Amino acid sequence: MIIYLIGMPGCGKSKTARYLKEHRDYKIIDLDEYIEETTKKTIESLIKEGEINFRLAEHKALEEITNNYKDVIVSCGGGIITFPSNNEVMKKGLTVFLNASLELIKEHISSSSNPRPLLKKKTVEQIYNERINLYYEFADVVIDYIDYITAADEIEKIMKRKKILVINGPNLNMLGLRDANHYGVLTLDKINEIVASDKSLNFEFFQSNWEGAIVDKIQEYKNYDGLIINPAAYTHTSVAIHDALEIVDIPKVEVHLSKVDEREEYRKVNFIRDVVDVCFQGEKEQSYVKAVEYLKNKLNVL
Repeated sequence: MIIYLIGMPGCGKSKTARYLKEHRDYKIIDLDEYIEETTKKTIESLIKEGEINFRLAEHKALEEITNNYKDVIVSCGGGIITFPSNNEVMKKGLTVFLNASLELIKEHISSSSNPRPLLKKKTVEQIYNERINLYYEFADVVIDYIDYITAADEIEKIMKRKKILVINGPNLNMLGLRDANHYGVLTLDKINEIVASDKSLNFEFFQSNWEGAIVDKIQEYKNYDGLIINPAAYTHTSVAIHDALEIVDIPKVEVHLSKVDEREEYRKVNFIRDVVDVCFQGEKEQSYVKAVEYLKNKLNVL
C-alpha cells in the first residue's frame, strides 16, 4: 500500500523516512526530491515562479507516484494539505500525520541546514496555526511525534497490517447512476472509502470492466492475505474468473449490492459461489462491510 507522510516543516518526516529506508528497508520517495528530478528545477525556484505553479507540480507528482507505485512511503512537503485536490489522490492510500509539538518543530528548524522558502515570509507559528486543522482533515492516522525511531515503529506496524484486495467488476464504476433500488445511491469511490475506514487492515482497490484484467489481478493473490470480489455481471458468465478463484488459497468473499439470488432468472446462474468461502448480498454497501468483518474474524484481526 502507499503511505503518505504529512506534517509541518520540521516535524520529523524526512528523518523518519530516512530511518525507514536505511534500517527497515522500505521503499521511500521524498516528494520534493521527486519534483526536482522530474521538473529539473529546485523547489525554491518553482515557488519563486508562483506558489500555485509549485502546487500544481506537486499535485502532478503526487498523482504520478500514486498511479505508478505500490508498497511505498511518500514523504510529502509541509504544504501538501493546502491544495484540496491532493486529498482525493491520497484517499487511494493511507495518510499519516506526524503531529509534533510547536516547540519541537521550532527546535528542529533552528538546527536544520535545509532552507524553508515559506519561512522567509511567515513565522513558524503563523504556518502552524494556518495548517494544523488541515493536517487533521487529511489524516487517516495521527502519530504524536516524539522521535523518529518511535514514529518509524508506529509506521512499520501500519505497513505490516494484513492486506486485503478488493476487486470490483464491470459497470460498478458507474454506481450512483444505476438503479438505486438494486445498487443504492453511493458511488464506488464512496463505498471504497467506507471499506477503507477500517484502519485495522490495509486495502487495495481494483476495478475493471475487462474480464482478463480481473483474472490477471486475481492471479496476484499471493501478495495479499484476503480477497473481496464483486464480479458484477461476470458472476453469471465467467468460467475464467471461476477458474482463477479456484486456485486462490487465501480467504475469499463474494459480495453483491443487490440480492442477485432473487432477481432475474439469468442472474441466478452463479459461476463464483462454489469457489469462495462465503457470499454477502442484498445489503448495498453493508455487503462490503460484512465481508470485511468476516475477513477480520478469519484472519484473527482485532
